[in-house]
Amino acid sequence: MYGTSSGIVIKTTKFSDSDILLTIFTENFGKVAAIAKGGKNSKSRLNSGSQLFVYGEYSLSMDKTWNYINSADVYQSFYKIREDLDVLAYGSYILELLNYSVEDGVKNTRIFTLLLKILAILSEDLYDKNILKVIFEVKLLNELGYCPELSNCSICGKTDSLNHFSVADGGMICQECSKENDRGTKVNLKLPRLIMFILQSDIKKICESKINDFYIDKLDILLSSYLKYHIGIKSFKSMEFLNMLRKYEE
Repeated sequence: MYGTSSGIVIKTTKFSDSDILLTIFTENFGKVAAIAKGGKNSKSRLNSGSQLFVYGEYSLSMDKTWNYINSADVYQSFYKIREDLDVLAYGSYILELLNYSVEDGVKNTRIFTLLLKILAILSEDLYDKNILKVIFEVKLLNELGYCPELSNCSICGKTDSLNHFSVADGGMICQECSKENDRGTKVNLKLPRLIMFILQSDIKKICESKINDFYIDKLDILLSSYLKYHIGIKSFKSMEFLNMLRKYEE
């Protein structure tokens, strides 16, 4: 039994010639898969609310087999994300990562708010998109309980000589533990400070800060390994496409 909730369409799948199976990340019910009857028809009342990235109010019901969308009132379509190939690639990755990371039916209003803010800023196309990607990844990891340990050694708990990062141990480790356990990779101390800054700051404040691209790129690589290990992230189609665009732009 469902009801009404604001939600964001994070995945669309063809269900029949006229119907669409939508995966909606809702504020009240978490991630829900529901059928939009006639959603592919441009004249359908559900068509405008059945597009990827759309933020709106959805009335949901269920029977013994499927969930259904009874009505959809669009608040924001975020159509600008779909107009630019580069922006679309980043937006698609963000939605795919979220869909893979959160469980069905688990309410999380903080992640919902995070996603809404990221999509709103991404649609403006005013800031570096790779920074937005990194911001989303760090803040999502934090909300999911997988945030890297930054203040203490992940192995022994010490607070000094933290100059290595171990993906397997979940964060920074001290030099002694790195040698004894043959673990971790030496990192510039600006990287854990950057992660902490992202965790503690507003998204737009981060985007408007003068952060060296070098450290954003390094953090991007680090987070890719971290996500694969701790969330089991696979090679997404959106990520493959995004990497192809990055190589083309170089």
